[in-house]
Amino acid sequence: MESFALKPGRGRQSLHFERELAGCSALIADGDNNSRSVLARQLREFGFAEIVQHSRIRPARELIETRRFDLILCAQYFGGDSPTGQDLLDGLQRDALLPFATVFIMVTGDASFTKVEQAAESALDGYLLKPHSAAGLVQRLLAARRRKQELADIFDALEQRQLPQAILLCQQRYESRGVYWLYSARLGGELLLRTAQFKQAGALYQSVVSATGEPWARAGVARALLSGGEFLQGTQTLLELTQDAPNFADAFDLLGRAQLKLGQLDLAMSSYRQASVLTPSSIARLQRLGKLAYYLGDAAEAALLLDQATLLGQESRAFDFQTLALLALLRAAQEDWSGVQRCRDFAQALLRKAPDIVRLRRIDRLIEGVALLQQPSLGAATAIAQDLAQALGAADFDFDLACNLLSLYSLLANAGAHLEHADGRIQQLGQRFCTSDATRSLLAAAAKAYEPFAQIIQRCDQHLLQQSEQAMKLQLLGDLRGAIHGFLDLAAEHQNTRMLDTARQLLQRHEGALADAAKYHERLKSLGASIGVESPRPGSGEAQGRAPAGMVLRVSTPLPQATSHW
Repeated sequence: MESFALKPGRGRQSLHFERELAGCSALIADGDNNSRSVLARQLREFGFAEIVQHSRIRPARELIETRRFDLILCAQYFGGDSPTGQDLLDGLQRDALLPFATVFIMVTGDASFTKVEQAAESALDGYLLKPHSAAGLVQRLLAARRRKQELADIFDALEQRQLPQAILLCQQRYESRGVYWLYSARLGGELLLRTAQFKQAGALYQSVVSATGEPWARAGVARALLSGGEFLQGTQTLLELTQDAPNFADAFDLLGRAQLKLGQLDLAMSSYRQASVLTPSSIARLQRLGKLAYYLGDAAEAALLLDQATLLGQESRAFDFQTLALLALLRAAQEDWSGVQRCRDFAQALLRKAPDIVRLRRIDRLIEGVALLQQPSLGAATAIAQDLAQALGAADFDFDLACNLLSLYSLLANAGAHLEHADGRIQQLGQRFCTSDATRSLLAAAAKAYEPFAQIIQRCDQHLLQQSEQAMKLQLLGDLRGAIHGFLDLAAEHQNTRMLDTARQLLQRHEGALADAAKYHERLKSLGASIGVESPRPGSGEAQGRAPAGMVLRVSTPLPQATSHW
């Protein structure tokens, strides 16, 4: 391997490197001792003042959480079932722990670009192919730093939350084909989506497709279509993309979500499975696939996937607590009460570390109620179910928690427990969370232990559809205000995000015809805060994080996510 020592007298190039990199700090995460040693030596020759090394992902992640580095060099693979460098990158971006100023470079021994394409699509600063030269490393490092310097005006605008200015700067750089014009286009498209300018985002992405055919741009076109409610066209775009780019895992994620929205659960399962096959160490994708397998009634596959996600995710922030709830329900169905207790022990351990997470406390109570079914202590389990039901109207009571409550109620009813006001609770739950064919199907699946509750869910969905049709008739009769009021009233009555989204779409489409549009926007904002959102998305396993094929914007102040709940 080439030695590229930067010593006095080496020339102006050497002095340039020393000036630019002198005093920088670096973290090297690589399971190969020799590789770490070579990288460390080269960085010292470049002028780095501090170099920290780790052979495993988890201690490296813990260190990144507590201090800041100018450079992170991370191996893509660590062997066996260990988390990958991609897992680390995704986790850091998801939790906003990777500052924009930090350069993150992936080190890989795989010469196939398709194998590193996933990393490249995650806003990676660069990747280094083994065996590498010192010159190759420094070129990538300096190129990444220069990109950050060149785009400083855009990210300054983002830091100040001046989103229109940031979008304008991105568009200007793209249209002039300035330095980093493709990156600017991708960033601009992401910002347009986040500010609900779906048509403008789609036009920008389509322009990039016409110019370059980039897979991420084609995915962006699909995201814009789906966010704007054009589900069939967006799904078709993704079907074509997955055929042309079969190694683009994010495209399969997007396709699965679109198929879920259309109620095509089996097809969504297939798409999610392909995404997981492409990235077998992705905790989020294992959970997503396992959750959907559970709701589709494939207990064996669900248990296998959720167990694997638990094993990989014990120390990861990507771990979704809902995984424990579903595992406990699966173990109870198998009368594996020691397995249920292991789930409870894990939840309790997590609670000791994070006692203030309300969602985790509710899931722990759910597992406690499931564990009581073995004794049987139906009275105590019923009390827990009734207690959990008190939170049904809370903004932070999400779809997963609704499914959990419905499952516990169904198990108790099937066991002969007396459930006071149960039908009313199930109806409230259905009216709030039946927002699509997918949610209705998944809620009904959660109630499979007690058919009368599943029937209540079906009736709720039919009733909501009838009410929605009545409100829409007002628009057809020319009463636009009446239609918007109708959907807002239904959203307030049922805490239903589908009704809220329909009101929002009507307002956006006809805003120019409404002199008093501001008051509707204000009510939308108020209802959105009180209703909450379906997070994580049903069957998605996405407690948080970037949208598939989206960008994580590495700025210190959180930026809005797209308002569409597709």
